[in-house]
Parts: sequence; structure tokens; C-alpha cells
Amino acid sequence: MEKPQVTEDAHRLEQSLGLLPEPMVKPPLIVVSGLPGSGKSYFCHKLRERLPFPIAESDGLRKVLFPSPNYSPSESNRLFQACHLLIEELLKRGIPLIFDATNLIERHREHLYHIADR
Repeated sequence: MEKPQVTEDAHRLEQSLGLLPEPMVKPPLIVVSGLPGSGKSYFCHKLRERLPFPIAESDGLRKVLFPSPNYSPSESNRLFQACHLLIEELLKRGIPLIFDATNLIERHREHLYHIADR
């Protein structure tokens, strides 16, 4: 996918997050993973009661980019490229984030770990 498309998608996703918290020096990235229907989103919302971080929920973000999603591999690839860029940009600006997605594949989680370590 072309970089301008990913950048535009990430910007649209950021706008959907609403008001962001004040930047912090070492913003955490909390990655929640699990099978569909296992309670990830519930856990994230309970966590947010204690940590007022924005939640980047892949299901909701998918609908920002694809109002009628088909869940194809190309659609998922585009979504997660944009999510990863969004996460990277927010962390660079000092914005903490909770990322709610299945994240079942280790190499996909490893990519998130590398983003968080930068």
C-alpha cells in the first residue's frame, strides 16, 4: 500500500479517537490480545476507568475505514498498517494508548513491541 494512503488512513483513525490526553514523557502502549468474544473490549473499558488512555479498538477502527467491512485479507492489511502508523505517531507525541485487537499472531505483536520500544 502506498505511504500516502496509510498516512491518510491513520489520520482518519486518530480523528475517530476523540479528545486525546495530555502528552507524557514515556507513554505506555498497552496491547490487549485474545480470541474474539473473550472479553478484550470489556477489559479495556474497565482498564480505562483507572487509566484514562484512548482505546484503539480494531473493530471500531475498521468501520471508520470500511463502513461495510468484508474482513478480507487486503482490508485487514490496510487496517493494521494504519493502526500501526497511528500507534507509532501517538507514542512519538507522548500519547499513551490501549490497543484492543485479537493480536493472535506473534510476529504481529512483535511489530507492536518494536514500535513501543522506539
